[in-house]
Amino acid sequence: MPGDFAFAVQDAIVRHPGLEWIGCRNELNTGYAADGYARVRGIGALSTTYGVGELSAINAVAGSYAENLPVFHLTGMPAMPTQRARAKVHHTLGNGEFELFSHMAGPVVCAAAVMTRGTSHTRLPGGSTTASALSTEPDTAARDPGTVVLPTDRGGSPPGRTMVRKRLPSRRPRAPGPERGPA
Repeated sequence: MPGDFAFAVQDAIVRHPGLEWIGCRNELNTGYAADGYARVRGIGALSTTYGVGELSAINAVAGSYAENLPVFHLTGMPAMPTQRARAKVHHTLGNGEFELFSHMAGPVVCAAAVMTRGTSHTRLPGGSTTASALSTEPDTAARDPGTVVLPTDRGGSPPGRTMVRKRLPSRRPRAPGPERGPA
């Protein structure tokens, strides 16, 4: 889904010879299209802009999580100098907290990474890497969505080294047990 903070990511997608851009009318439909693509082809991806775009897609990503579908959600965010200055820009809450929206996705993704120049700050359960957490191999435990957030000045660059910043507990619901009557 086009958006000013996502243009660098989307330009890289369009330039890549092995990828095809498929546009949708809004972020929620983009998420559902990625979900459907993952059901048919084994893995799906969507790209949205920061804030309103990624939040609009979160319901579809949550649906993919509920169905154990590997879907990459790529989000473009404001450039690093803008973030360091804690500038008030559109699509933000105006409080200088630029990772707030990616934290909101935490309960419905198996991995989340915010890419910065030279490093990425990754939140993963079990110490896995983003790539292995989102593998389409049948013996991989986690086949759930993941999110990668890229600043506009980082969108066309190859990733640097990865650092695990915080481990997330598994949020996969447990199957209900037998009902208990009065004791």
